[in-house]
Amino acid sequence: MNIHRRTGPGAASSSASRTMNRTGRSLVPDQYELTDANYGSEPSRRPEIRLLKIPRIRKDGQTQHRSAPEPGVVTQYAALMADGVVFPPVRVWFDGTGYWLSDGFQRVAASEQIGLRQINAEIREGTMRDAQSDSYAANSAHGTTPKLAEN
Repeated sequence: MNIHRRTGPGAASSSASRTMNRTGRSLVPDQYELTDANYGSEPSRRPEIRLLKIPRIRKDGQTQHRSAPEPGVVTQYAALMADGVVFPPVRVWFDGTGYWLSDGFQRVAASEQIGLRQINAEIREGTMRDAQSDSYAANSAHGTTPKLAEN
């Protein structure tokens, strides 16, 4: 997972559309580029990236294939977030009523730990089943190493 620290002009912006940490630095990148190469030319396939209220994110659809988020990793992410480090958006699948989390359980837990109410999310159209499938792929591509019992 690529993370970076915001620097330069705008790093301490007080815009209402951004999530701020305790020091007033934005935790949301200015922009993530979505290219046709990644998502095809059909506009409906392109995910939307925006702030999403954390309580709206569903984590109860068996989309987490780990036994639980790693407490040490969550604490580390929370400290980095509080210090102004910007993390990639979490990924959710919207089925018309629920936002099913497929990638970013530890980032969501870290955000909750430091009292954030919103998180930057990549929102894709799909079902809970899509989120379950995507979660397997996300965990195999990055993140903390799964324990033997989680494979």
